[in-house]
Amino acid sequence: MMQDPVLREDDWKKRGIDQRIIDALVAAEPKTKAEIAQVYGKTIRDVWAREQDTNSRIQQLDQMIAAIEKLSVDLAGIVGGGNGLTGGTKGHGIHPGTGAITEKGIGFIELTNQDTYLPVKANPFVDGVFVPKSLSNLIVTSTGIKASDLPSTTGTVWDYVRNAPSEGFTSNVIDGVDYSTEGNQILGLHANKGVTFDIKAIRSEHGFTGGRFKAALGNGGEKGQTQLDFHVLVDGKTVIQHLNIKGEEDYFHLDISIPESARFLTLISTEGQQGLSHDQAILGNARIEYGKDSLTKTQLVKIEALKAERKQLEADLANLPSLDNDPLAQILLSTDGPVWFPKSKIYLFLSRQEKDAYRGMLNTIDSIAVKHAGAAARAMTMVDSEQPYAPVIFQRGDATMRGNPVPRQFLAIASPDGQRPFEDPSGRLGLANAISAENNPLTARVWVNRIWMHHFGSPLVENPSDFGLRTKQPIYHEVLDYLATQLIRHGWRTKPLHKLIMNSSVYQRASLIPETETFASQLERDPGNQYFWHANRRRLDLEQMRDTFLAVSGQLNTTMYGRPASITSTDNLRRTIYSFVERQNIPNVVQTFDFANADTSTARRVQTTVPQQALYALNSEFVGNAATALVNQLGEGSDKEKIIALYRLVFTRPPNGEELALGVAFVEQMPWEQYTQVILMTNELMFID
Repeated sequence: MMQDPVLREDDWKKRGIDQRIIDALVAAEPKTKAEIAQVYGKTIRDVWAREQDTNSRIQQLDQMIAAIEKLSVDLAGIVGGGNGLTGGTKGHGIHPGTGAITEKGIGFIELTNQDTYLPVKANPFVDGVFVPKSLSNLIVTSTGIKASDLPSTTGTVWDYVRNAPSEGFTSNVIDGVDYSTEGNQILGLHANKGVTFDIKAIRSEHGFTGGRFKAALGNGGEKGQTQLDFHVLVDGKTVIQHLNIKGEEDYFHLDISIPESARFLTLISTEGQQGLSHDQAILGNARIEYGKDSLTKTQLVKIEALKAERKQLEADLANLPSLDNDPLAQILLSTDGPVWFPKSKIYLFLSRQEKDAYRGMLNTIDSIAVKHAGAAARAMTMVDSEQPYAPVIFQRGDATMRGNPVPRQFLAIASPDGQRPFEDPSGRLGLANAISAENNPLTARVWVNRIWMHHFGSPLVENPSDFGLRTKQPIYHEVLDYLATQLIRHGWRTKPLHKLIMNSSVYQRASLIPETETFASQLERDPGNQYFWHANRRRLDLEQMRDTFLAVSGQLNTTMYGRPASITSTDNLRRTIYSFVERQNIPNVVQTFDFANADTSTARRVQTTVPQQALYALNSEFVGNAATALVNQLGEGSDKEKIIALYRLVFTRPPNGEELALGVAFVEQMPWEQYTQVILMTNELMFID
């Protein structure tokens, strides 16, 4: 038909075209390519969405039945396009300067027709809207009824009459209840505007007489920045008027009887005689309640009709064929269909407003997951995509210039038996197996080299992240290969490797170089200690230093697992590995003590000696608390006894005579907390010799 838009029903049947497509084309009689495409699109969509649409209608019927039995009509839902029982769309509303239906909020509205009553033709239950300014006799209904006791305003107006809070709201809480939560409704009526409901039409729709208007009234504007006036009129006569309602402070529970003879209910929000500001009138659960103990005959008949429709829909739903074998449905559902795209791409098809809302919800979820005390435990995991993409070479690095495909496989130089494409879809499992294969010469060596560096302060291979041609061969390459072999033989377990290294004589050497001719000769020939003939003196890194302070002062909380705590919190007494460090806001203590760069992979930390490190030990609250806790560890006794106990706690040895004498002299003149802080700052505690 795209080439020749003529209906050929018999020909299409012979060619096996789906009868539903034929019926739709014959019924619509499209003439242009666009019309043909629309017929196809609607037909395919209806097939795909039949189950979803049926379930939505069942849910809608349940809401209507529940609303009738609740004996109330929701006015916010009516503003949103519903009938007061169901159908109202959140965020939709009515333009106060045109009477047109709107789908989202706005800020200031430029108007020139203030004091003009505008009928809302698209909503049978809303009679009209208006923006009050200066008329003493303002028309407030389509029948010409005038209100004579309204205050004058500036005539400026913000946002629409909405089934939602007004744009820029500060709070949705009235008398302790947040009306933006599930199960509640908000009618937003920012000054200056009015809306009139056709009570007669609402009663006719739902089969009741009389009724009471009820709502919680508050000002959602910023506290101390706003006040507004609110007026409720029945057939043009003011029945309630609340003046100077303050933002986030004042609230009222409205309960107004509507006579059976009354036709119109008018709600007006004005700026409170101070000019337009954050004057955000919000009505929580604004509704018309009716009836007493039982439903009317009309309502009972309506409920029975709704239940009959629901029963028929459930039967239709049970008889719906599966979409799995429907060729039209598969055009949308199949990953081979022309309109399919992965879930990860949905974000690209959202509007800007939807994207902003989506990012806001994600940030809220992330904040709860990280910071909320009641958040559930979680672990970071990775799952293969349902539809892995096919990687290609980007020509000249340009992502828009897709070149030859590249199979998922391991590096050629590390594949002695030749490259083979990975069998799993994403290649992640295949890559992990290739990295940890016994015939891979690199992985075990790299890991062993880093363990050696951890124990000795310097690695066997000079550059831990580069085992290529740019890095010279290590002096002890046989040791590297031996340790790598031991790692593999023990099932890639690190603990046996630690035991092997720490039981060796090279690890048990001291950093102190005796003043002998032999050692003097070795120092002259190998000043950089490339041959590890003595230990390298090493300062504790940040994590070791912090844990040491906590351990010797008796404060260390050894609890494992659980949620992280801020590293700067004085209440955080857990091991530093459980501390939380935010990459975009690195604490000063972390930067001062040469913490690894959180944005890149750091093979080897730099080590600096700067004044800020000593100043931290002297002035930080954390070290001060550790010193105080250490004093409490010493118990009772003479100064000498306590100093001996202190040395055993911190250094696991008794003090010598000079250290004991200096300590006694110090504590005779200064507080014990200062003495223990000095001990915590000593090189003997901060360095591994």
